[in-house]
Amino acid sequence: MARENNYTRSGKGRGRFHGGRGRENGRNSKRNTQNKRNIDLNNMKDIRFYPHSVGRQQTVTFSTVRDKIIGIIQRNYDYGVHLAKELRDEKKFDVSTLEPMLQESNETDLVKKALEEKQFARKYDIEVEQYIKQKYIIKDNNTKACALIWDHCSKQIQQRLESHADYKRNMDKPLEILKLIKKLMHDPERAKYGYASLLQAMKTFVNISQLEYENLLDYQKRVKQ
Repeated sequence: MARENNYTRSGKGRGRFHGGRGRENGRNSKRNTQNKRNIDLNNMKDIRFYPHSVGRQQTVTFSTVRDKIIGIIQRNYDYGVHLAKELRDEKKFDVSTLEPMLQESNETDLVKKALEEKQFARKYDIEVEQYIKQKYIIKDNNTKACALIWDHCSKQIQQRLESHADYKRNMDKPLEILKLIKKLMHDPERAKYGYASLLQAMKTFVNISQLEYENLLDYQKRVKQ
């Protein structure tokens, strides 16, 4: 009887032990899955512009991809801060605001006035030279940024861009390209019925929910979009 009780207690002990380890393994498996998904989202190959699909939640939003592109531009492009601000604020940057102005001397003494104006003129010549160089670099940045944006488009978005009437006219304008992509991402399908796109957008919004591995800020962005 004692041997049976020991076996029973031992069996219960093993049951509790194995059950606890089973729950722990389940939690670890869930955590590993979340980490894997987070790694995938942080991988540049996975972060692309995708069109909304019927019956599936959009995990990578327009803002996520755009912010990643802005970060690359700001870190790697010469004078990239101006283009980064333009894309972030969705407002065209006016290069002419960087154009230098020739200062005038306020000296009343003619000798000092002539000397100071000579210094101002020398400084102005240097700044104009830098401005012209900066202007060409900023223009070149637009071309490079359009190529960067294209590389972060899925095949579906690339096809939609190429078939859109406004694309060729704006091929060297990254801000306009991003605006066009934003529209194409939120047009789920080329619906034959005129109100299908609106109906699908409403259905997506009603059924939206926070994903397991999605933080609150990313979820908030996705809801807004």
